[in-house]
Amino acid sequence: AKKTPDGRWSFREYQRRITGTPAGVAYIGLEWRWSPSIWDPQQSRSSMHPTFTSPALPPWLQWKDNELVGTPSPGDRGGEITAEVSFPSNDTDQKVAHTFKLEVIELPAGEPLSLQKTRRPSAGTVSSSAPPLSGRNRSHTMSTAFTSESDVPPVPKIPRSITQAQQQENSQIRLVLEMAAAHIAQEATVPMAPGMPEAAARQRQASLAKQQEVLSRSVQAFNYVAFSLEPLPMDFNELIAASKRVVKEAARQAADRQAQGTAEAPVSIASIPMNEVIVTARLLITKAINTVGLHASELDIMRSATGILQQNGHAQAQPVP
Repeated sequence: AKKTPDGRWSFREYQRRITGTPAGVAYIGLEWRWSPSIWDPQQSRSSMHPTFTSPALPPWLQWKDNELVGTPSPGDRGGEITAEVSFPSNDTDQKVAHTFKLEVIELPAGEPLSLQKTRRPSAGTVSSSAPPLSGRNRSHTMSTAFTSESDVPPVPKIPRSITQAQQQENSQIRLVLEMAAAHIAQEATVPMAPGMPEAAARQRQASLAKQQEVLSRSVQAFNYVAFSLEPLPMDFNELIAASKRVVKEAARQAADRQAQGTAEAPVSIASIPMNEVIVTARLLITKAINTVGLHASELDIMRSATGILQQNGHAQAQPVP
């Protein structure tokens, strides 16, 4: 029910909804996951026993324990995905469905991401490719080492010899930054919407270019530490610290969204799909760009992103138009 301006009440038919925003992009060779849930203000989640299915799916996707999961290979395609849910334990034939578009793209090679030109000369550039993580740490969800709950100091002293745990954390954060940059590169190729004002189109492209610049500079900072390059540019220590803070907060926010509306045990950050962390990190960086402007340095933008986190605590980042 909703009260109208004239003091009357309008009533809409009550319907359950499928909630949980799936990532719209799946990367070749990386696992894609979506764990939807049901919104029903009249019933607790534990009292419902939904079963999710789809009338048609690409061959690389399948439902496993109410989670849509798959790893695309070269040549695989996405398309329009429809999720349907039934409630076998309830005496109801109510149909609930949700449709979204999923695109399959290739991850660009590591070098182009880390060799993006920036306004600031550096002591050298290196490929962003790094030895793959072994064993279970290859999983594209957030590992416990990656999402330590401890706050990152504002200006840490990066040791010349770092521990294996620190190397693992840095590698995972760098991977998030690289994949976010790949996501932006793909988005930049999407044609403008018909009728979009020219000024708005230019602003969109400028924002995407700035996001790419910030992410590329951050990846380069992690590369310097990974390969023990000298001398370390003056801004890299703080840029690494800010990047860690932003990506870790993105993981926490993604976990909070998955746990929203349930009285069950909190969602573990370690189980959050990386795609969701990438999207949330981009929202935080975009919000910072809108705050400090397109002409700010990469470090100032990351500083602004961490400042937004400090001001708002763990407030959720909202999509920026």
